[in-house]
Amino acid sequence: MIWQHSNQQGEALNFVLAEAGSSIVGILGFISFRSFDPSLANDTIALAIWKRTDQADRGTGLQMLTWLMDQKKPRSVIAVGANRATLPIYKSLGFTTGSMSHFALFRQDLEMSTITGQRIRPSQKLGAGLNLLTQENELSENTMRSVEGFLSSNQPAKSARYYQHRFQKHPRFNYQFVTLGWHSYAELLVVFRTIEVEGAVVIRVVDIAGDLKQIPFAANALAEVVSQVGAEYLDILAYGIDEVAMVSNGFQSPETDPDLMIPNYFDPFERTNVDVLLAYTSNHTDSDSFHLHPADSDQDRPNR
Repeated sequence: MIWQHSNQQGEALNFVLAEAGSSIVGILGFISFRSFDPSLANDTIALAIWKRTDQADRGTGLQMLTWLMDQKKPRSVIAVGANRATLPIYKSLGFTTGSMSHFALFRQDLEMSTITGQRIRPSQKLGAGLNLLTQENELSENTMRSVEGFLSSNQPAKSARYYQHRFQKHPRFNYQFVTLGWHSYAELLVVFRTIEVEGAVVIRVVDIAGDLKQIPFAANALAEVVSQVGAEYLDILAYGIDEVAMVSNGFQSPETDPDLMIPNYFDPFERTNVDVLLAYTSNHTDSDSFHLHPADSDQDRPNR
């Protein structure tokens, strides 16, 4: 928590506190994208812990949120993994609300999944087109140069430095970086980490940068990663991806297959589907380039 909620100078934690007399009656934690790269032209704030006590006055939660937005004036405010009870508050402030889409790309020779506890139905022909260009534990200088252009065009905006500090310097998790592209030109940056469950491995994609319209055509290339890692499947949880195109290119989803199980909680592990709710507001007008992922907030280690 200290690493994730520290401010740019590391001198304080990013929390709004509501007080009544000498007592703290409410807290609102947030993550500033500028904490990972202070040079970002526009800041994004991701909301995390949001609680109030029974002693807090009605509307305390709303007051904390509006105070934060007034003070920081970020370009975007996002909440990934939002509580259903808070959605009316977000809507009253003009936030867009919805839920993340969940996809799995199973290893082609997998018949029974230890992680999902299900027999795997053969997928359709995998979408081809994008090539697997690089797979790294740390972003090389060449990779950073090749992806910097589309990082800044995405919303919420990020940078190569953001990815270095957010993932390479994480105190607990080890991430890997994959670039995908047509021929040798990078179009997508995919960040993932592996999780072991009962001796089986799942690849959890926590961030994707680039043109998400290209992701359905990355199935064949990502299947190479699944095979190389020896995972049962690759898991993508995101907002802003064309679900029809994903499924028609070999990804599987509980939205189109209600019997399919894709767990979201791994620490502790729960074999259940989860509806991951979200809310966001942004003054960026190009909605096609706005997409959200688990690591945009605190959802790359989600639990109840």
